[in-house]
Amino acid sequence: MKAYKKIISFILTLVMMLSLSVNVFAAEPLTDDPNMIEWKYTVFANESLQKVVEEGVIPNAYARYTWRGITLKNGEVAILTPSNNSMGLYCNSGRYITINYTLSRSAFHRSRVRAYVAGPSSEFVREITASGLRSGFTTQATDYYYGMVTNLSSDAFTIKSFSITF
Repeated sequence: MKAYKKIISFILTLVMMLSLSVNVFAAEPLTDDPNMIEWKYTVFANESLQKVVEEGVIPNAYARYTWRGITLKNGEVAILTPSNNSMGLYCNSGRYITINYTLSRSAFHRSRVRAYVAGPSSEFVREITASGLRSGFTTQATDYYYGMVTNLSSDAFTIKSFSITF
């Protein structure tokens, strides 16, 4: 009888403990928050986009590790898309998109935000000498948009941060 009471007490204690616990599930980050987006990058040897030099991921703002950046030599091109969608960020026509990045030094470079399907008919292009860019444009097509940075200077530079928001 004593063993029976111990088993019943154990089962009741277990039921009480399990009923007080709360289930917690990890959720996919929302892409509406630009701080949550991880960017996949591919560096090409030149604008022909034939030879891949490097691939990697830019961590989101909440990552618990440091990132060394993307180093581009003269003529190299980095194409950046969200890591969860290789086509880009989906955006409706008429929305304002902002591109924001910083470089390790001031350098002559070209930045682009281009539509995946519409291509050059809906893109933002800027050639500047600066240590980064914060600029934007209004989309002309409902499409997926991705970023490109091309090193047009003679010396290498490193992209230290990157984001596209709308």
